[in-house]
Amino acid sequence: MKKWMIYLCGINTVGLAAAIFLSEKEIVPTHFNFSGNADAWGNKWTYLLFAVIPIGIELSYQWRNRTMNQNDMILDNQKIERKLLSIITPMFIVLGGIFTYTALYGNGILGSFKYLIPALLGLVIVVISNDFGKIVQNRTLGIKVYWTLHDDTVWKKTHRLGGYLGVIGGLLLVVTGIAGYIVQNASVLAYGSGISMILVVVIPIFYSWRLYTRLHPKGKKS
Repeated sequence: MKKWMIYLCGINTVGLAAAIFLSEKEIVPTHFNFSGNADAWGNKWTYLLFAVIPIGIELSYQWRNRTMNQNDMILDNQKIERKLLSIITPMFIVLGGIFTYTALYGNGILGSFKYLIPALLGLVIVVISNDFGKIVQNRTLGIKVYWTLHDDTVWKKTHRLGGYLGVIGGLLLVVTGIAGYIVQNASVLAYGSGISMILVVVIPIFYSWRLYTRLHPKGKKS
């Protein structure tokens, strides 16, 4: 684990613990709908999960590298994985800060944050998608479905397509967040998120199935 990541996770843990301890509220919102309104409630210490998750991600990554460091597929993808974690871990910390602040010190409504969140997620998806075509076939990173795992050609073409669609879907989320803020209409988020999900997840998986069945018309494994 890089030193700056250790410091970041440490500061996040101390900051969240202090914010939770100092809050006078005991029961707080634990889930928000697309409109940014709370629709589930729980104990305030639930938000300590936003400190545990980033640490858990980093520790899991380090443990896997130490126990499986002879695996060629993992070594081939290590540089990409490290880059992804350097983006995903801070993202969880930022999201944790937003939700914790809103729940503990806000009025239970996300307000303008509900437009910022999809825009932030969209930027992360764009950055991640830029490396999709470089991911070597493995069972821990990428689009891991039956058809990609059983044919290297299907894996490569699916991830190449997934990279392009991921950039488009991510940018759509960014535009969705901005547009939703401008018109102050949360329904924009639902439509934009739905279309983005189809582009980023559904189409690549469907494509991998179609390509696999075309390459293996009799359903034989490669």
